[in-house]
Amino acid sequence: MDRIRITGEGPDGHQHVVRVVSRRHNQERVVCDTCGYSRWSAIGARDKAERHLAESHDAEYFRQEHAPGWWVVTAIGLIGFVAFLFSPYGFFH
Repeated sequence: MDRIRITGEGPDGHQHVVRVVSRRHNQERVVCDTCGYSRWSAIGARDKAERHLAESHDAEYFRQEHAPGWWVVTAIGLIGFVAFLFSPYGFFH
């Protein structure tokens, strides 16, 4: 699931996209759709993505898009937890 998409425009006008995707053990995966660059990052995944765009593709004018999907999953989990608390098997029965 994409968490953040960072796009940048190269000197030739081509759009380059780097995505920050899945999390595992407090690390995030940085994946470039243009060249296939892929790395795990423990700290500063967005900074790594922007640095990759600037250094490898000479891209400028970065734009970030946050995926709404991960907020939806978090909200559903929170609603489920509250429902469990007030269920016959929960804490407030």
